[in-house]
Amino acid sequence: MDSQTKNLLEKLSRYLPMCEIENASHIVRGGDGSWYTDVEGRRYLDFSSGIFTNSFGHGDAELARALTECFSTLANIHGRRWEGELEFCERLFRYLPGEDYRVVPFGDGGAYAVDRALAELYYRRGCETYRLAVFNQGFHGKTIAARTLLSHAETAFFLPSGIPAPYCYRCPCGKERASCQMECADLAISCMSRAKTEVFLMEPVLGSAVIAPPEGYWEELGRFCRSRGIALIADEVLVGGGRLGRYIVSQSFGLSPEVILLSKGLTNGLPQSLMLLKREIADHFLAQMMWHYSATYIWVPAMIALMTKVLEKIERESILENVLQRGVQLSNGLSEIQREYPERIGDVRGMGLMAAVEFVRDKRSRTPDYALGQAVFRQAEKNGLELIPGGHILRIGPPLNISEHDMALGINLLEKSIREVLYA
Repeated sequence: MDSQTKNLLEKLSRYLPMCEIENASHIVRGGDGSWYTDVEGRRYLDFSSGIFTNSFGHGDAELARALTECFSTLANIHGRRWEGELEFCERLFRYLPGEDYRVVPFGDGGAYAVDRALAELYYRRGCETYRLAVFNQGFHGKTIAARTLLSHAETAFFLPSGIPAPYCYRCPCGKERASCQMECADLAISCMSRAKTEVFLMEPVLGSAVIAPPEGYWEELGRFCRSRGIALIADEVLVGGGRLGRYIVSQSFGLSPEVILLSKGLTNGLPQSLMLLKREIADHFLAQMMWHYSATYIWVPAMIALMTKVLEKIERESILENVLQRGVQLSNGLSEIQREYPERIGDVRGMGLMAAVEFVRDKRSRTPDYALGQAVFRQAEKNGLELIPGGHILRIGPPLNISEHDMALGINLLEKSIREVLYA
Protein backbone atom coordinates (compact mmCIF):
# COMPACT_ATOMS: atom_id res chain seq x y z
CA MET A 1 0.00 0.00 0.00
CA ASP A 2 1.41 3.40 -1.01
CA SER A 3 2.25 6.02 1.59
CA GLN A 4 -0.51 8.53 0.79
CA THR A 5 -3.20 5.87 0.90
CA LYS A 6 -1.80 4.39 4.12
CA ASN A 7 -1.62 7.82 5.76
CA LEU A 8 -5.23 8.67 4.88
CA LEU A 9 -6.49 5.29 6.12
CA GLU A 10 -4.67 5.70 9.42
CA LYS A 11 -6.39 9.05 9.94
CA LEU A 12 -9.78 7.68 8.90
CA SER A 13 -9.41 4.81 11.38
CA ARG A 14 -10.15 7.31 14.15
CA TYR A 15 -13.66 7.79 12.81
CA LEU A 16 -14.77 4.73 10.82
CA PRO A 17 -15.58 1.13 11.85
CA MET A 18 -12.47 -1.04 11.63
CA CYS A 19 -13.94 -3.29 8.91
CA GLU A 20 -14.23 -0.25 6.65
CA ILE A 21 -10.52 0.40 7.05
CA GLU A 22 -9.33 -3.20 6.77
CA ASN A 23 -11.21 -3.77 3.51
CA ALA A 24 -9.88 -0.61 1.85
CA SER A 25 -7.04 -1.08 -0.64
CA HIS A 26 -7.15 2.33 -2.29
CA ILE A 27 -8.83 5.72 -1.87
CA VAL A 28 -10.70 7.31 -4.76
CA ARG A 29 -10.09 10.91 -5.83
CA GLY A 30 -12.22 11.45 -8.94
CA GLY A 31 -13.75 9.85 -11.99
CA ASP A 32 -14.68 10.29 -15.64
CA GLY A 33 -17.16 8.07 -17.46
CA SER A 34 -16.42 4.39 -16.90
CA TRP A 35 -13.19 5.18 -15.06
CA TYR A 36 -12.10 6.53 -11.71
CA THR A 37 -8.69 7.52 -10.29
CA ASP A 38 -7.25 6.96 -6.81
CA VAL A 39 -5.13 9.36 -4.76
CA GLU A 40 -1.95 7.76 -6.09
CA GLY A 41 -2.98 8.50 -9.68
CA ARG A 42 -3.90 4.94 -10.68
CA ARG A 43 -6.91 4.51 -12.97
CA TYR A 44 -9.59 1.82 -12.58
CA LEU A 45 -12.14 0.63 -15.11
CA ASP A 46 -15.33 0.61 -13.06
CA PHE A 47 -17.27 -2.58 -13.72
CA SER A 48 -19.22 -2.12 -10.46
CA SER A 49 -20.93 1.24 -11.15
CA GLY A 50 -21.29 1.99 -7.45
CA ILE A 51 -22.96 -1.42 -7.03
CA PHE A 52 -25.17 -0.99 -10.10
CA THR A 53 -26.18 2.66 -9.53
CA ASN A 54 -24.07 4.73 -11.96
CA SER A 55 -25.98 4.33 -15.21
CA PHE A 56 -23.87 7.04 -16.87
CA GLY A 57 -20.64 6.50 -14.97
CA HIS A 58 -18.74 9.27 -13.19
CA GLY A 59 -18.61 12.99 -13.81
CA ASP A 60 -21.58 13.37 -16.16
CA ALA A 61 -21.79 17.15 -16.61
CA GLU A 62 -25.33 17.14 -17.96
CA LEU A 63 -26.70 15.29 -14.94
CA ALA A 64 -24.72 17.49 -12.56
CA ARG A 65 -26.23 20.63 -14.15
CA ALA A 66 -29.78 19.27 -13.90
CA LEU A 67 -29.30 18.64 -10.19
CA THR A 68 -27.48 21.84 -9.26
CA GLU A 69 -29.55 24.23 -11.38
CA CYS A 70 -32.73 23.07 -9.67
CA PHE A 71 -31.23 22.95 -6.18
CA SER A 72 -29.77 26.44 -6.59
CA THR A 73 -33.30 27.86 -6.65
CA LEU A 74 -35.44 25.33 -4.78
CA ALA A 75 -34.79 22.97 -1.86
CA ASN A 76 -37.31 20.70 -0.11
CA ILE A 77 -40.95 21.81 -0.48
CA HIS A 78 -42.43 19.00 1.61
CA GLY A 79 -46.12 18.47 0.94
CA ARG A 80 -46.31 20.86 -2.03
CA ARG A 81 -46.46 20.13 -5.74
CA TRP A 82 -43.70 21.27 -8.12
CA GLU A 83 -44.22 22.05 -11.80
CA GLY A 84 -41.35 19.75 -12.89
CA GLU A 85 -43.20 16.68 -11.59
CA LEU A 86 -45.35 16.51 -14.72
CA GLU A 87 -42.49 16.05 -17.18
CA PHE A 88 -40.97 13.40 -14.93
CA CYS A 89 -44.22 11.43 -14.73
CA GLU A 90 -44.86 11.68 -18.46
CA ARG A 91 -41.39 10.36 -19.27
CA LEU A 92 -41.55 7.61 -16.65
CA PHE A 93 -44.98 6.31 -17.63
CA ARG A 94 -43.84 5.67 -21.21
CA TYR A 95 -41.99 2.64 -19.82
CA LEU A 96 -44.69 1.20 -17.53
CA PRO A 97 -46.79 -1.87 -18.40
CA GLY A 98 -49.99 0.18 -18.14
CA GLU A 99 -51.43 3.55 -17.21
CA ASP A 100 -53.20 2.40 -14.05
CA TYR A 101 -50.17 2.97 -11.79
CA ARG A 102 -49.56 5.71 -9.26
CA VAL A 103 -46.03 6.82 -8.37
CA VAL A 104 -44.57 7.63 -4.94
CA PRO A 105 -40.85 8.64 -4.82
CA PHE A 106 -38.75 8.36 -1.66
CA GLY A 107 -35.39 10.01 -1.00
CA ASP A 108 -33.91 6.78 0.28
CA GLY A 109 -32.64 3.45 -1.04
CA GLY A 110 -34.48 0.40 -2.27
CA ALA A 111 -34.90 -1.32 1.10
CA TYR A 112 -37.07 1.58 2.28
CA ALA A 113 -39.30 1.16 -0.76
CA VAL A 114 -39.56 -2.58 -0.01
CA ASP A 115 -40.68 -1.79 3.55
CA ARG A 116 -43.28 0.68 2.33
CA ALA A 117 -44.62 -1.75 -0.26
CA LEU A 118 -45.04 -4.49 2.36
CA ALA A 119 -46.90 -1.98 4.52
CA GLU A 120 -49.17 -0.84 1.67
CA LEU A 121 -50.33 -4.42 1.06
CA TYR A 122 -51.03 -4.73 4.78
CA TYR A 123 -53.15 -1.56 4.71
CA ARG A 124 -54.85 -2.61 1.48
CA ARG A 125 -55.95 -5.82 3.21
CA GLY A 126 -57.56 -3.89 6.05
CA CYS A 127 -54.57 -4.26 8.41
CA GLU A 128 -54.80 -8.04 8.39
CA THR A 129 -51.65 -10.19 8.49
CA TYR A 130 -51.05 -11.80 5.09
CA ARG A 131 -49.13 -14.81 3.77
CA LEU A 132 -46.07 -13.70 1.82
CA ALA A 133 -43.84 -15.75 -0.50
CA VAL A 134 -40.18 -14.84 -1.22
CA PHE A 135 -37.29 -16.60 -2.92
CA ASN A 136 -34.91 -18.35 -0.54
CA GLN A 137 -31.92 -16.91 -2.43
CA GLY A 138 -33.46 -13.45 -2.80
CA PHE A 139 -32.19 -10.26 -1.24
CA HIS A 140 -34.30 -7.17 -0.58
CA GLY A 141 -32.12 -4.92 1.57
CA LYS A 142 -30.81 -4.46 5.10
CA THR A 143 -33.67 -2.88 7.02
CA ILE A 144 -35.30 -4.95 9.76
CA ALA A 145 -38.27 -5.90 7.57
CA ALA A 146 -36.05 -6.79 4.61
CA ARG A 147 -33.77 -8.94 6.78
CA THR A 148 -36.81 -10.64 8.28
CA LEU A 149 -37.69 -11.94 4.82
CA LEU A 150 -34.40 -13.88 4.65
CA SER A 151 -35.07 -15.69 7.93
CA HIS A 152 -38.79 -16.27 7.20
CA ALA A 153 -39.61 -14.91 10.65
CA GLU A 154 -43.25 -14.11 11.31
CA THR A 155 -44.25 -10.50 11.92
CA ALA A 156 -47.45 -8.69 12.80
CA PHE A 157 -47.73 -7.66 9.15
CA PHE A 158 -46.90 -10.80 7.16
CA LEU A 159 -46.14 -14.52 7.46
CA PRO A 160 -43.28 -15.25 5.03
CA SER A 161 -42.49 -18.57 3.39
CA GLY A 162 -39.61 -19.51 1.10
CA ILE A 163 -39.53 -20.65 -2.52
CA PRO A 164 -36.41 -22.23 -4.10
CA ALA A 165 -35.03 -19.88 -6.75
CA PRO A 166 -34.84 -20.98 -10.43
CA TYR A 167 -31.05 -21.34 -10.12
CA CYS A 168 -30.24 -23.30 -13.28
CA TYR A 169 -26.59 -24.04 -12.39
CA ARG A 170 -27.66 -25.37 -8.97
CA CYS A 171 -31.12 -26.59 -9.92
CA PRO A 172 -33.40 -27.10 -6.88
CA CYS A 173 -34.90 -30.09 -8.71
CA GLY A 174 -31.58 -31.70 -9.57
CA LYS A 175 -31.96 -31.21 -13.32
CA GLU A 176 -29.52 -30.08 -16.01
CA ARG A 177 -30.33 -27.43 -18.60
CA ALA A 178 -30.58 -30.04 -21.38
CA SER A 179 -33.22 -32.04 -19.49
CA CYS A 180 -35.10 -29.11 -17.94
CA GLN A 181 -38.87 -29.33 -18.08
CA MET A 182 -39.21 -26.28 -15.85
CA GLU A 183 -39.86 -28.38 -12.77
CA CYS A 184 -38.68 -25.35 -10.74
CA ALA A 185 -41.85 -23.50 -11.76
CA ASP A 186 -43.98 -26.47 -10.64
CA LEU A 187 -42.04 -26.50 -7.35
CA ALA A 188 -42.67 -22.79 -6.79
CA ILE A 189 -46.37 -23.22 -7.51
CA SER A 190 -46.53 -26.18 -5.12
CA CYS A 191 -44.82 -24.14 -2.37
CA MET A 192 -47.22 -21.23 -2.79
CA SER A 193 -50.23 -23.53 -2.89
CA ARG A 194 -49.25 -25.26 0.36
CA ALA A 195 -48.52 -21.92 2.07
CA LYS A 196 -51.77 -20.38 0.75
CA THR A 197 -49.75 -17.42 -0.48
CA GLU A 198 -51.53 -14.09 -0.84
CA VAL A 199 -48.61 -11.82 -1.81
CA PHE A 200 -45.44 -12.73 -3.74
CA LEU A 201 -42.42 -10.43 -3.35
CA MET A 202 -40.03 -11.30 -6.17
CA GLU A 203 -37.06 -10.12 -8.21
CA PRO A 204 -37.59 -10.89 -11.92
CA VAL A 205 -33.86 -11.67 -12.04
CA LEU A 206 -32.28 -12.30 -8.65
CA GLY A 207 -29.54 -9.75 -8.29
CA SER A 208 -27.45 -11.14 -5.43
CA ALA A 209 -26.18 -14.00 -7.61
CA VAL A 210 -27.59 -12.89 -11.01
CA ILE A 211 -30.04 -15.77 -11.25
CA ALA A 212 -32.16 -15.52 -14.40
CA PRO A 213 -35.08 -17.98 -14.69
CA PRO A 214 -35.45 -20.43 -17.58
CA GLU A 215 -37.60 -19.33 -20.51
CA GLY A 216 -41.30 -19.53 -19.70
CA TYR A 217 -40.82 -19.55 -15.92
CA TRP A 218 -42.43 -16.19 -15.18
CA GLU A 219 -45.18 -16.72 -17.71
CA GLU A 220 -46.24 -19.88 -15.87
CA LEU A 221 -45.97 -18.34 -12.40
CA GLY A 222 -47.77 -15.23 -13.63
CA ARG A 223 -50.72 -17.29 -14.80
CA PHE A 224 -50.85 -19.12 -11.48
CA CYS A 225 -50.75 -15.89 -9.45
CA ARG A 226 -53.50 -14.31 -11.54
CA SER A 227 -55.70 -17.40 -11.18
CA ARG A 228 -55.29 -17.38 -7.37
CA GLY A 229 -55.49 -13.60 -6.90
CA ILE A 230 -51.92 -13.44 -5.56
CA ALA A 231 -50.60 -9.88 -5.58
CA LEU A 232 -47.13 -9.42 -7.11
CA ILE A 233 -44.55 -7.01 -5.72
CA ALA A 234 -41.76 -6.73 -8.29
CA ASP A 235 -38.55 -5.71 -6.55
CA GLU A 236 -36.71 -4.13 -9.48
CA VAL A 237 -34.49 -2.05 -7.23
CA LEU A 238 -31.39 -3.55 -8.84
CA VAL A 239 -32.52 -4.76 -12.26
CA GLY A 240 -34.95 -1.98 -13.24
CA GLY A 241 -34.09 1.31 -14.88
CA GLY A 242 -32.43 -0.12 -17.97
CA ARG A 243 -29.65 -2.40 -16.71
CA LEU A 244 -31.09 -5.47 -18.44
CA GLY A 245 -32.09 -3.63 -21.62
CA ARG A 246 -35.67 -2.97 -20.48
CA TYR A 247 -36.69 -0.19 -18.15
CA ILE A 248 -39.27 -2.40 -16.40
CA VAL A 249 -37.95 -5.97 -16.44
CA SER A 250 -41.11 -7.75 -15.23
CA GLN A 251 -42.93 -6.39 -18.27
CA SER A 252 -40.57 -8.32 -20.57
CA PHE A 253 -41.76 -11.53 -18.84
CA GLY A 254 -45.42 -10.72 -19.45
CA LEU A 255 -46.06 -9.59 -15.88
CA SER A 256 -48.11 -6.62 -14.72
CA PRO A 257 -47.33 -6.50 -10.98
CA GLU A 258 -49.54 -4.75 -8.46
CA VAL A 259 -46.44 -2.99 -7.11
CA ILE A 260 -43.13 -2.19 -8.85
CA LEU A 261 -40.10 -0.90 -6.93
CA LEU A 262 -37.19 0.97 -8.55
CA SER A 263 -34.06 2.57 -7.14
CA LYS A 264 -30.53 1.93 -8.40
CA GLY A 265 -31.08 3.05 -11.99
CA LEU A 266 -32.87 6.30 -11.18
CA THR A 267 -30.34 8.98 -10.26
CA ASN A 268 -26.84 7.91 -11.34
CA GLY A 269 -25.60 7.15 -7.85
CA LEU A 270 -27.65 9.28 -5.46
CA PRO A 271 -30.19 7.81 -2.98
CA GLN A 272 -33.69 7.63 -4.44
CA SER A 273 -36.41 5.04 -4.86
CA LEU A 274 -39.82 4.80 -6.48
CA MET A 275 -42.88 2.82 -5.47
CA LEU A 276 -45.31 2.27 -8.33
CA LEU A 277 -48.71 1.07 -7.15
CA LYS A 278 -51.70 0.00 -9.18
CA ARG A 279 -54.63 2.29 -8.53
CA GLU A 280 -56.63 -0.25 -6.52
CA ILE A 281 -53.65 -0.65 -4.18
CA ALA A 282 -52.79 3.04 -3.99
CA ASP A 283 -56.31 4.12 -3.07
CA HIS A 284 -56.87 1.92 0.01
CA PHE A 285 -58.79 3.27 2.97
CA LEU A 286 -55.80 4.68 4.87
CA ALA A 287 -54.60 6.49 1.75
CA GLN A 288 -57.60 8.77 2.05
CA MET A 289 -55.98 10.25 5.13
CA MET A 290 -53.88 13.36 4.62
CA TRP A 291 -50.12 12.73 4.43
CA HIS A 292 -50.40 8.91 4.20
CA TYR A 293 -47.74 8.79 1.48
CA SER A 294 -45.71 11.50 3.13
CA ALA A 295 -42.03 11.23 4.05
CA THR A 296 -39.40 13.84 4.84
CA TYR A 297 -37.63 13.48 1.50
CA ILE A 298 -40.49 12.79 -0.90
CA TRP A 299 -40.84 14.64 -4.23
CA VAL A 300 -37.68 16.69 -3.60
CA PRO A 301 -37.48 18.93 -6.71
CA ALA A 302 -33.74 18.53 -7.35
CA MET A 303 -34.02 14.74 -7.30
CA ILE A 304 -37.06 14.83 -9.59
CA ALA A 305 -35.07 17.04 -11.98
CA LEU A 306 -32.20 14.57 -11.90
CA MET A 307 -34.44 11.55 -12.54
CA THR A 308 -36.09 13.42 -15.42
CA LYS A 309 -32.71 14.13 -17.01
CA VAL A 310 -31.68 10.47 -16.62
CA LEU A 311 -34.88 9.39 -18.40
CA GLU A 312 -34.26 11.96 -21.14
CA LYS A 313 -30.69 10.72 -21.69
CA ILE A 314 -31.80 7.06 -21.77
CA GLU A 315 -34.12 7.90 -24.65
CA ARG A 316 -31.96 10.47 -26.47
CA GLU A 317 -28.74 8.42 -26.32
CA SER A 318 -30.41 5.07 -27.15
CA ILE A 319 -29.09 3.63 -23.90
CA LEU A 320 -31.31 0.54 -23.86
CA GLU A 321 -30.01 -0.42 -27.30
CA ASN A 322 -26.43 0.02 -26.09
CA VAL A 323 -27.15 -2.18 -23.07
CA LEU A 324 -28.34 -5.00 -25.34
CA GLN A 325 -25.36 -4.67 -27.71
CA ARG A 326 -22.74 -4.45 -24.96
CA GLY A 327 -24.57 -7.18 -23.08
CA VAL A 328 -24.03 -9.57 -26.00
CA GLN A 329 -20.37 -8.54 -26.09
CA LEU A 330 -20.03 -9.20 -22.35
CA SER A 331 -21.83 -12.55 -22.53
CA ASN A 332 -19.66 -13.74 -25.42
CA GLY A 333 -16.51 -12.60 -23.64
CA LEU A 334 -17.39 -14.38 -20.40
CA SER A 335 -18.29 -17.58 -22.25
CA GLU A 336 -14.90 -17.51 -23.94
CA ILE A 337 -13.18 -17.09 -20.56
CA GLN A 338 -15.14 -20.02 -19.14
CA ARG A 339 -14.04 -22.22 -22.05
CA GLU A 340 -10.45 -21.26 -21.21
CA TYR A 341 -10.81 -22.30 -17.53
CA PRO A 342 -13.64 -24.88 -17.45
CA GLU A 343 -12.50 -26.65 -14.29
CA ARG A 344 -12.56 -23.56 -12.08
CA ILE A 345 -15.30 -21.42 -13.62
CA GLY A 346 -18.49 -23.34 -12.99
CA ASP A 347 -20.89 -20.90 -14.61
CA VAL A 348 -21.11 -17.51 -16.29
CA ARG A 349 -24.51 -15.91 -16.68
CA GLY A 350 -26.32 -12.64 -16.97
CA MET A 351 -28.72 -10.40 -18.82
CA GLY A 352 -27.87 -7.06 -20.35
CA LEU A 353 -25.17 -5.37 -18.29
CA MET A 354 -25.53 -7.48 -15.17
CA ALA A 355 -23.45 -10.63 -15.13
CA ALA A 356 -21.82 -13.11 -12.77
CA VAL A 357 -18.82 -15.44 -12.80
CA GLU A 358 -19.10 -18.39 -10.39
CA PHE A 359 -15.87 -20.05 -9.24
CA VAL A 360 -15.73 -23.69 -8.11
CA ARG A 361 -13.06 -26.05 -6.80
CA ASP A 362 -13.71 -28.48 -9.63
CA LYS A 363 -16.21 -28.89 -12.44
CA ARG A 364 -17.73 -32.13 -11.21
CA SER A 365 -18.47 -31.32 -7.56
CA ARG A 366 -19.37 -27.65 -8.17
CA THR A 367 -18.13 -26.87 -4.67
CA PRO A 368 -17.99 -23.07 -4.29
CA ASP A 369 -14.42 -21.71 -4.18
CA TYR A 370 -14.63 -18.61 -2.00
CA ALA A 371 -10.86 -18.16 -1.81
CA LEU A 372 -10.53 -18.13 -5.59
CA GLY A 373 -13.33 -15.60 -5.96
CA GLN A 374 -11.67 -13.28 -3.46
CA ALA A 375 -8.23 -13.74 -5.01
CA VAL A 376 -9.50 -12.87 -8.51
CA PHE A 377 -11.28 -9.81 -7.14
CA ARG A 378 -8.06 -8.55 -5.51
CA GLN A 379 -5.95 -9.33 -8.57
CA ALA A 380 -8.41 -7.53 -10.84
CA GLU A 381 -8.18 -4.54 -8.52
CA LYS A 382 -4.39 -4.57 -8.89
CA ASN A 383 -4.83 -4.70 -12.65
CA GLY A 384 -7.13 -1.69 -12.62
CA LEU A 385 -10.53 -3.41 -12.88
CA GLU A 386 -13.25 -2.85 -10.27
CA LEU A 387 -15.71 -5.74 -9.79
CA ILE A 388 -18.36 -6.58 -7.18
CA PRO A 389 -17.21 -9.32 -4.78
CA GLY A 390 -19.57 -11.87 -3.27
CA GLY A 391 -17.78 -14.96 -2.00
CA HIS A 392 -17.28 -17.40 -4.87
CA ILE A 393 -19.31 -15.20 -7.23
CA LEU A 394 -18.02 -12.03 -8.85
CA ARG A 395 -20.68 -9.73 -10.25
CA ILE A 396 -20.16 -7.37 -13.16
CA GLY A 397 -22.15 -4.18 -13.75
CA PRO A 398 -20.51 -1.49 -15.90
CA PRO A 399 -22.25 1.82 -16.71
CA LEU A 400 -25.11 1.51 -19.20
CA ASN A 401 -23.35 3.79 -21.68
CA ILE A 402 -20.05 1.89 -21.66
CA SER A 403 -18.21 1.87 -24.98
CA GLU A 404 -17.32 -1.19 -27.05
CA HIS A 405 -13.62 -0.44 -26.44
CA ASP A 406 -13.94 -0.25 -22.64
CA MET A 407 -16.05 -3.41 -22.56
CA ALA A 408 -13.39 -5.32 -24.51
CA LEU A 409 -10.68 -3.96 -22.23
CA GLY A 410 -12.59 -5.00 -19.10
CA ILE A 411 -13.10 -8.53 -20.41
CA ASN A 412 -9.38 -8.79 -21.18
CA LEU A 413 -8.44 -7.52 -17.71
CA LEU A 414 -10.74 -10.09 -16.10
CA GLU A 415 -9.20 -12.94 -18.08
CA LYS A 416 -5.69 -11.66 -17.24
CA SER A 417 -6.56 -11.55 -13.53
CA ILE A 418 -7.95 -15.10 -13.51
CA ARG A 419 -4.90 -16.40 -15.37
CA GLU A 420 -2.48 -14.68 -12.99
CA VAL A 421 -4.23 -16.15 -9.93
CA LEU A 422 -4.51 -19.68 -11.28
CA TYR A 423 -0.95 -19.81 -12.59
CA ALA A 424 0.80 -17.74 -9.92
